[in-house]
Amino acid sequence: MCETIKILIIESQANWRAVFSKGFHRYEKSNKFCSIVTHDSASYEDAMYKLENENYNIILVNDVLESINNKIPEYEGLYIFDYLNQESNFKNTLKILIKINQSVMPEDNIKTYQEKYCLDYVYIQAIQTPIIKNIIDDIMVLYKTRFQANNMRSMNQFKNGYALLIGVGYNDTLTATVNDANNLHDVLINPKFAAYPQQQVQVLTEEASTKNNILVELDALADKVKKNPEATVWIYYSGHGFFCEETRKYFLVPYGYSVQQLKEDSISSKNLSEKIGAIQAKKLIVWLDCCHAGGMLSKELDGLPFHESPPPKGIFEGLDSGSGRVVIASCKENQKSYILPEATNSVFTTCLLEVLQGQGLPDSDDEYIRFFQVMSYLYEKVPELVKTKPQNPILVSGEGIDDNFAVCCRPKLRRVTSEPSNRAPQTETKREANFETNKIGTTSDSLSQILKKQLQDLCSQLSLLNQKIGKLERAKIINANPLLDFDIEQNISKLKEDRKSLEIEIEDLNRRLSESR
Repeated sequence: MCETIKILIIESQANWRAVFSKGFHRYEKSNKFCSIVTHDSASYEDAMYKLENENYNIILVNDVLESINNKIPEYEGLYIFDYLNQESNFKNTLKILIKINQSVMPEDNIKTYQEKYCLDYVYIQAIQTPIIKNIIDDIMVLYKTRFQANNMRSMNQFKNGYALLIGVGYNDTLTATVNDANNLHDVLINPKFAAYPQQQVQVLTEEASTKNNILVELDALADKVKKNPEATVWIYYSGHGFFCEETRKYFLVPYGYSVQQLKEDSISSKNLSEKIGAIQAKKLIVWLDCCHAGGMLSKELDGLPFHESPPPKGIFEGLDSGSGRVVIASCKENQKSYILPEATNSVFTTCLLEVLQGQGLPDSDDEYIRFFQVMSYLYEKVPELVKTKPQNPILVSGEGIDDNFAVCCRPKLRRVTSEPSNRAPQTETKREANFETNKIGTTSDSLSQILKKQLQDLCSQLSLLNQKIGKLERAKIINANPLLDFDIEQNISKLKEDRKSLEIEIEDLNRRLSESR
């Protein structure tokens, strides 16, 4: 099968971008193993835009670029390498530094910059068109030998992920529930976030979320999962739920219900448990965002033996604790699931969407978001977001689960590259300055200012880290939920590693600042 290789050429001069692009396409014609797509950029800003929206197998960068608003310091091409090295989705990208028509850099400087910026190859010479072919041949040989098995995140999926997402809406009387299901769908199928296969995620909202349709889709989900013993399944419901005082049963209220036939039109916890039991997934999570504050159903239930409620603990029969089946409710009994004024989503689902998009996750090389990480974020952030009223997510079933299993792919987070402040205006003289390891085209005064600002930023980061560590250590002491012990300890350990690294950087910056004076 022909492999598609995406190449980005970042060079200010249009003629050299064209020469390299044509050279790669000539290579493509003479080598049948690949199909090559080339993009190019003339400036730092345009390159960063492309890198934030595309993945590339090979990136060629000239260290001297044109900055649109003179906001980027000289040798801004090197800041692109900083960005690439921070982003996990570029860890398998071939990184090439090209210096065109400039004096040859001493060999020791080449080695220094190759190591500092994790470069795969450095070409520093007066490049002429006839030898472009040799350079491209070298690059492609390097790519084939080291990166042909490139496992770029964009090509991966959480292939065992399935989901049924329900947001009832009730003829626009609870529109946030529709937004909840639709927005969750968008994050789950986004290849940059959860990366579920689109065809394995089903959404039911408004007229489509009737009792019959929900039960039919649960059956269909069970049939799909039979073919995949490694499946991880999400069942998400955002809508009304009520508890019947007479029968001590719990019900989910789908679209098209009648108050006069509420039990018949709704889905009982027993019925739902049976449907869930038929889904033979390796892992199954049920998310129930019920009992919305201000919901119209509460008024309709006046005088009837029902009251709107989140699901009580133990209400779902037959879901064995610790078996990989978990039911999470958005709030405890006698609490409400809030939707803040002007908010698009409920509080619970807002926080769920945040963690799926990478918020609150510890730095890690793990390619997955794990269950305890999600629960830790929800436990902390939901009550924090509501603030004045109590709302605490709970495990309705599955307290005994001890496997911190993967729930989806970990997102490719974008980080803003650090740029020195108080930049001196760029001039052609400065652009031709020699490389120095810690003084890239700066004067002594501007270097001191840069180092001071970097030192201030690192000290601020250190202060925030100490606050986070203290908060987590206090949480560990008072924590009554053994489910969170592992996740808290993991977060504390990682933050302490980050603190140690920061302290080393601060010490180094202090030394460099003293030398610059």
